[in-house]
Amino acid sequence: MKSNYKSRYQLVAKLLLVVFLLENCYNNISPQPEKETITHASDVVVECRLVPNEQILDKQQQIIGSNDITAPLAKTSLDIEIEHGLVIRQKSMSLVSYKLDNLTLAKKASVNQLNNQTQVNNTSYPAICISNQGQIIEKQKKLAKKSERRKDNPQLVSLLLNQQVCLVKEGHQISFEKKQESDELQAVVQECLPTGFSRKNPLPAVPVIIEPGFRASERAVKNPAWQKAYIHDLKEYVYVGTMGLKGGGPGTEKNKIKSIFSATKSHGILASRQLNSTSHMPIMGGSTNNKVISSRKFNSVFEKNPDFSSHPLIKYVNPSPHYFQSLLPYVVPGIQVRKLSKYQERNEETLEWYKMRAEQGVAEAQFKLGLMYESGQGITQNLTKAVELFRDAANKNHPEAQYRLGLMYESGRGLPIHLPKAVEWFQNAAKNSHPEAQYKLGLMYESGRGLPIHLYNAVELFQKAAKNSHLEAQYKLGLMYESGRGVPTHLPSAVEWFRKAAIQDHPEAQYKLGLMYESGQGLSLHLPNAVEWFRKAAKNSYPAAQYKLGLMYESGRGIDKDMTKAVEWFQNAANQGDANAQYKLGLMYKSGQGLPLHLPNAVEWFRKAALQDHPEAQYNLGLMYESGQGITQNLTNAVELFRDAAKNHHPEAQYKLGLMYESGRGVPIQLHNAVELFRDAANNSHPEAQYRLGLMYASGRGVPIQLHNAVEWILRAANNNHPEAQYKLGLMYASGRAVPVHLPSAVEWIRKAANNSHPEAQYKLGLMYANGRGVPVHLPSSVEWIRKAALQDHPEAQYNLGLMYESGQGVDKDMTKAVEWFQKAANQGDANAQSKLKLMYGKQARCN
Repeated sequence: MKSNYKSRYQLVAKLLLVVFLLENCYNNISPQPEKETITHASDVVVECRLVPNEQILDKQQQIIGSNDITAPLAKTSLDIEIEHGLVIRQKSMSLVSYKLDNLTLAKKASVNQLNNQTQVNNTSYPAICISNQGQIIEKQKKLAKKSERRKDNPQLVSLLLNQQVCLVKEGHQISFEKKQESDELQAVVQECLPTGFSRKNPLPAVPVIIEPGFRASERAVKNPAWQKAYIHDLKEYVYVGTMGLKGGGPGTEKNKIKSIFSATKSHGILASRQLNSTSHMPIMGGSTNNKVISSRKFNSVFEKNPDFSSHPLIKYVNPSPHYFQSLLPYVVPGIQVRKLSKYQERNEETLEWYKMRAEQGVAEAQFKLGLMYESGQGITQNLTKAVELFRDAANKNHPEAQYRLGLMYESGRGLPIHLPKAVEWFQNAAKNSHPEAQYKLGLMYESGRGLPIHLYNAVELFQKAAKNSHLEAQYKLGLMYESGRGVPTHLPSAVEWFRKAAIQDHPEAQYKLGLMYESGQGLSLHLPNAVEWFRKAAKNSYPAAQYKLGLMYESGRGIDKDMTKAVEWFQNAANQGDANAQYKLGLMYKSGQGLPLHLPNAVEWFRKAALQDHPEAQYNLGLMYESGQGITQNLTNAVELFRDAAKNHHPEAQYKLGLMYESGRGVPIQLHNAVELFRDAANNSHPEAQYRLGLMYASGRGVPIQLHNAVEWILRAANNNHPEAQYKLGLMYASGRAVPVHLPSAVEWIRKAANNSHPEAQYKLGLMYANGRGVPVHLPSSVEWIRKAALQDHPEAQYNLGLMYESGQGVDKDMTKAVEWFQKAANQGDANAQSKLKLMYGKQARCN
């Protein structure tokens, strides 16, 4: 029993000793500046820095008129800029302190007092508790002495590093020494070369920059772990400080940038440690709750720290928000920057290293060195050398190199185009589960380029790439299931693959899903869902989706009608070159619907769409040139635009151009060209062209007379509800021209034309009811049809209606109405009506 107690005590003692050693080691390796904290009853520690002190003290005197430390200032009573956000940690302390500029004041408070003063959480600021002026001055003196001691830290570190040889995480050996003529520290950076490798020429010494305020002990400097964590080879100089990733290991400048620009989650301020007024750069923080800084906060810090731009790492900041978007989207104006390559952090060192490792036969080094030769980044471009290196790596079964070599054989970069070789290397990479190679082979099977067309194989390869999360392959599979190419048509599978790609922000897939929800194909028709997918694709700058979303807003389908938003989306799509949107804007400016009427703007948008071979835009622009609307009339330009639209199978343009060749307007009369254009438009179901072609076959204009062809084209136009063709066909059946006489057919076609408001057909049908030709005599029906024609200003119908009122046939006799209709017909030049009126007025005169 005693033995058990003794062993337990020994175990506890050992554990305490280990904890003590680890704490001591950590303090030596990473000494931290002393911090004073704020806590309240919920054990939340809050540090807050406010500036300037004088404003706070003046405001205190104005508000409470006292130096009593128990009188806090209300949060709403002060207008003080928060320079640093709240840093929140868990602690178990009863001390409440507030940090004011370089001064930290402490005050104990009860739970009730804290609750009365402030609500401390992630979004609120603590109230300010200020001690009397004597305590402030005393604390300032202590901090000033402490700051003076810290200023000597770089010199102390410099002395400790002198004559030291350190190994750093970049894989280099660094020798520190003092310059002979001064006490300034310098360093010689030597790569750790494998056995048998050495440099012929001595390396130059580079400056050493020690972070202001950084401290270290003699024991720490000699510790390899400390060296790898706090000494950084930055090519032009060696940096000693807390910047970088603790614990050593491989690191890139990108990782360092990410560490430097980490920000606290609570208010998005630079770094989770405080920015020292004497330092050039905020120190790396340990918080895992990071987010990017705001431009306002970043610029504010830069203005208060003008030396910020001279920091050694600032030159590695990439100004492109697309490259370091999660690190630094706002770059301080005036800072000189350069972009980092994806495969080379420091070109010269990287090149030397890759060359050495490539000569040793390392496939990854051969591949990356090949990329450098191919792109010319950090070295003179040499495609032949790139091919050799890719081949060496590919022969070692490196999938990326195999794929890259296939691309070069396919495109002819660095060697002649050789599709069989390209296919061979793509196949090797595909066997190694390289999704890009699988997708590429699928495209080649689909198109027949380098391989026989084999849609089944294409689908199989697309499926492999899609299962490896290849977006384009997922979208391609959706298309093939939708169209039934290589697989049976299966819309649910198409929807499944479109959705997988759409969820990963593939704009074409999002657009496709929107179309399927809109049409109800493969999915239940659901217009709000269609709008939502169109919106997602539109926000991903997909112009077709932007145009479609504009149409939905314009029509109010699936969403509230909003012409302003419709125009906005049309504008976005048009600015990206979407021809449909450009044409739509042209129509809106031409009609004044949705946009103010402005013909020059209409011409401009029609022109942009026409240059992209948009047939409707070409036709409409041709009409404006023909009529001189919004632009100087130019028949030659009109003809050219009609011709372009006609080549794009626009039936209206084909018919219009045919009319111009027939009449000689803008071009010489060429009836055979007119016939060809009418035929093209007629084959595109253009009823006017069908009727016109029928007349030309009937009259022999431009073609030999062929009555059977004439009847065929007129019949097609009549079946397309062309009233003139229907009336013409009725007359042909009534007269027996080109067809046998058949009065019922004549009545049927004439009635169809009359129902289509054809005045001649209405008058003719009225006469047939009056005379009993093809139909029984029925005077009321005769009066009805003749009246309809008369109301359309048909002079003969007006004259005959007058006769019917005069004689009382089919209507009650009414001389007033008879005279009225005779007058209307006479005004249109009808001789019979004029004679009738003359007789009636003469007879009246004789009676008088």
